[in-house]
Amino acid sequence: MYRLSLYILALLALVLGLLIGTLNASSVNIDLFWQQLELPLGAALVMAFVLGILLGLFALYVFRVLPQAIQLRGLQKTVRKLEASADGDNSSLTRLSVSED
Repeated sequence: MYRLSLYILALLALVLGLLIGTLNASSVNIDLFWQQLELPLGAALVMAFVLGILLGLFALYVFRVLPQAIQLRGLQKTVRKLEASADGDNSSLTRLSVSED
């Protein structure tokens, strides 16, 4: 079911991209600092949309996923230390303190 919905979503995205491309066929100049590009308006719109999605995913990774992965790694290290100390002394588990960031 998940795979079918993914195929339908991909097909809808393809149809939407083709529709945008055919309805906006006039050329537009994109002036970069080092180069000037002449693209159809539909292609420029689709490229800007894809670039926005990619930059958003990158920002999500940098500001949400990466800090949580670093925190998880630290917590796993703490758990390993506590497990190692618990093997020798069970009383150390009663002194466990958890700090929230």
